[in-house]
Amino acid sequence: MKDLKRLASLALAICGMLIAGCGDSGGQASAPDLPDWLSEDDSTADFDETSESTPVAPALDRAALQLSVQVGDRFPMRKVVEQELKQASLSGTPQISRSRLELLLAISVEDVQPEHTQMRVTYDRVHYSHEVAGELVEYDSNSPPDQIPLAVMAYHGMLKDGFSFVLGADNQIANVIGFREFLERCLQHVPKDQRQRVMLDIEASSGEKGIADFVDNTIGLLPADVDKVLGDTWKKDRHIGKPVPMQIQTTYTLKDLSNGLAVVSIGGEITPSTSLGQSASNENVRITVKGGHSHGQCVLFLDSGLPKESRVERTVDMTVQMAGGLEFEQQKHTITTVETFPSQSSQPTTTSIQPASHETSGPRFQ
Repeated sequence: MKDLKRLASLALAICGMLIAGCGDSGGQASAPDLPDWLSEDDSTADFDETSESTPVAPALDRAALQLSVQVGDRFPMRKVVEQELKQASLSGTPQISRSRLELLLAISVEDVQPEHTQMRVTYDRVHYSHEVAGELVEYDSNSPPDQIPLAVMAYHGMLKDGFSFVLGADNQIANVIGFREFLERCLQHVPKDQRQRVMLDIEASSGEKGIADFVDNTIGLLPADVDKVLGDTWKKDRHIGKPVPMQIQTTYTLKDLSNGLAVVSIGGEITPSTSLGQSASNENVRITVKGGHSHGQCVLFLDSGLPKESRVERTVDMTVQMAGGLEFEQQKHTITTVETFPSQSSQPTTTSIQPASHETSGPRFQ
């Protein structure tokens, strides 16, 4: 019985590492595998959009939802990812792990061409905490501890650093520039035999593949046919390949047009897939995604197509099977919040941005 309990705790820790967040395992440290959404070999997709927005009808029942930015534009942002992972236990009491990641970052526009838009993300501040299998970790980049925990070493290394990404015709990431070098800089103080694990943990903890999640839930929801009427819906599919493959089909609905803003509701269905990973002790872990759903809302600035605020909740049901046949049911619930502060472009690192009104618990920037 003690061995079974030990395995259960191990499985929770492993799966907390594998799926804990923006992104959510053993091995080659010198050249860690890139997430599939960050393939630097991808060619940029065709891009066809005009530089001027379609005029909004007087009754505000129609608008052009498109990206309209200029080289040199800079947008400070706050992103919060809160996750809870529940796992069934032999005692009948669910084992629960939690994590919270808060980022202050800036998106700057580097290049605008008819076929693509290039942007750069720079990380200014990180506040992270987790409770996984009884382990408590908390980190604030403004007051780091003398000894940086392994779980946050890479977060510590990303400060004042970043990489560039290119948006294609569908406003999805078509290419990245300098990500591998950025990742190597983040991992330079992590022991070589732990780098692959830490890299995946960072992906997981930054809320559905980091910047890809930001794009998908904000800029990426902009429709291909930009002219939309109130009540219009459109769909987009996304395949997540690592570390736990799943297919997500998301439906967007234009709900409101007023005060220079567009309100878009978000609803998604998650279809099953499987993944094979490795724990630190080389025990194979098989994760089967049974299904799930997401819902939320994004408010966009009509003049730029950039997000004012976005909040998306996602629930995924899974089965985890250890190599010895031990099996657990898991459910992961993630809330991702993004806020943009265009009027604060000169003070992203000196101004304390207050939490969103719906947040009532967890560490925050002070």
